[in-house]
Amino acid sequence: MNGSGGSSKSDSTFFDVHCHAIHLGHPNILALLARRRQDRGGLGELLFGPYTAFLLRRPGQKFRNLLSVMENDAGAIFKLMEDDLRGEFDRARTKPLLRDGTLHIGERSYSSAVLTPLIIDFGVKEMQPLRTYYNRVPSKPITDQVIEIVEGMKRYYAESRNGFFEIYPFLGINPANYELEAMDRMLGKYFGRYVPVRRVFRRVQRQTRELTVKIAAIKSFTFLGIKLYPPLGFDPWPPLGAERDKVEHLYRFCEARRIPITTHCSDAGFVAVERSRSRTITSPLRWKSVLKEYPELRINFAHFGRQYHRRLGVLSDHSWRSTLMGFMRDYPHVYSDIAFNATRLSFYSQLAALLRALPDNRLENVTSRLLFGSDFPLSLIDAESYAHYVGRLAEAPLDATTRHRVCSLNPSQFLFGE
Repeated sequence: MNGSGGSSKSDSTFFDVHCHAIHLGHPNILALLARRRQDRGGLGELLFGPYTAFLLRRPGQKFRNLLSVMENDAGAIFKLMEDDLRGEFDRARTKPLLRDGTLHIGERSYSSAVLTPLIIDFGVKEMQPLRTYYNRVPSKPITDQVIEIVEGMKRYYAESRNGFFEIYPFLGINPANYELEAMDRMLGKYFGRYVPVRRVFRRVQRQTRELTVKIAAIKSFTFLGIKLYPPLGFDPWPPLGAERDKVEHLYRFCEARRIPITTHCSDAGFVAVERSRSRTITSPLRWKSVLKEYPELRINFAHFGRQYHRRLGVLSDHSWRSTLMGFMRDYPHVYSDIAFNATRLSFYSQLAALLRALPDNRLENVTSRLLFGSDFPLSLIDAESYAHYVGRLAEAPLDATTRHRVCSLNPSQFLFGE
């Protein structure tokens, strides 16, 4: 690295551990509407809840920008993200972040980038009925998204000029939507031969170009990890009984194989259960018993525990974030990404102040566990573009070592143990 502040050539890899290839057909809008049927607000309020405050700053422009991405399939979204980094949309930028095959972030240069698009299991077995003529619960089989994400990877690798991204998706699972035997079969199909070795995943990725995409052909080394989403009804630690048996089976399976888990940890997002219940099961405190029982679990709590809802007149609540930092101190494989938070430099200023205030013995716990994530395309609720969001990291008031750890070293450790 060039200590003078210039950009240096590097063989390092940049990681975006929290993004999506989500389009308008994925969310279970009827389930969201059933939960919010008494609330006022348009489609933005329905889908994004407290995130809508960001949309209101330039509602028409931002919402159209978001929809312009969510109208695409997965392959087109991946290609759009790469082209944006190359400067194909922002013609005014004199130096694109991605140029000459290298991604430039502050003092460092990265010769490759890893995306881990997170599939969300939008299936809902039970929901509050609407007063509608067609009153059947909509089917949202996860297999549809599995096929779409692999088709998208195949298209991206075929069409991208240089294929700068390596794409390792996370499979969305809500154990409440499956019987134990069915969930076990799913885990066996997609993770039965799992080993967290990047070169093995990369070799399988190369074969995607020639793959005939059908569900029977999609097996191990397609998915790098598992995505959990409490606001849609996943309870990390339900009462003793069949539901507890299923989540514990999942945890044992992941802990034994070192499969990384990302769980939603913000009070915003796609919420299909009653708001107070969503707060309870999304809170990191719900994981206290899980981590005590499965201390080697490799888990990323998304969004750094960001809380948007104000309660009892409190202007800001950082209790979830404090809980996560306690987990980082007590458990060796607890991480937290900053997805969506980093749309503005003010977040990085606050993060830098938080890190400066930590005693030395706590500082290492946190700086070695923070992960860069974009939450793209949902971050377009506030960010102008993917390149804008990634570029914020380059401008962040963080020291070079911390910046590199957040976007390269820590994610590599979380995903592959490297």
